[in-house]
Parts: sequence; structure tokens; C-alpha cells
Amino acid sequence: MSSRLNGYFEPSRNRPETGMPAIHEAILNVLKPVFIVNVDGSPGVCQDGKIISNTSDINDSDHYPLLSYVPPLHPENLGSCVFKNRYGIKYPYVSGAMGHGTGNIWIFYAIAIFKHTTAQVFRMKRRHIR
Repeated sequence: MSSRLNGYFEPSRNRPETGMPAIHEAILNVLKPVFIVNVDGSPGVCQDGKIISNTSDINDSDHYPLLSYVPPLHPENLGSCVFKNRYGIKYPYVSGAMGHGTGNIWIFYAIAIFKHTTAQVFRMKRRHIR
């Protein structure tokens, strides 16, 4: 394992876990960042710590070459901010596909009724959907 990003990783608590089950479990925990590091020639994973870009700050064996980094993916960060603000929603993926509208306009209306009064839904229909 020779390729790496420009930097090292310093875990906050524990030594990185190695093996595919540990990496798989970390990737499924989308609310936390994932740091893939080189641990004695094998990929390891951590979800807390810090990236060190200045190699002169490396002075002990508790630092690992950084191979990859994936930031946390919070569900409310999915989708267009314009779309979410327009319809007053936090999680746009609940009502269907996000690309170019919803999966089915009637699904969107049914979900909107639970949040808005019928008059508000009607105004949204006339204003935003043509």
C-alpha cells in the first residue's frame, strides 16, 4: 500500500481497526466521518481523530498515513436547498426522487397534506407546479 493522501491521521482514542468487517461497519455509519489509513501495510479505519498535513508534526508511532477520507453524510444535507426551502421540508428524499422533482406529484401532495393545510397545498400547487 503505497498511495496516500498528503497527510497523516492521528486517532483520538483507539488504534485503527483493520479488516473488511470494520471498514464495512464504519461506512454504514453515515453520521460519522470515515478515515481509511495504512496500518502496517493493511487498510485500517477510524471514525474520530484529526488529519495532520504538516509532516514535521509527526513525532511518534500513533500517526498513520491517510489513504482516504469520507465526511459524514447527514440526511438533511441531501437534496437541493432551494427545493427544501420552497416546500418547507427537511428530508426531501422521503417523498420520491430528488432529480427534477418528485417521483410522483400525488405522493408529494399526500405528504404535504400532513404538514400544511389544504389551502396551503392548493397554493403550492398553483404557484410551483405547472
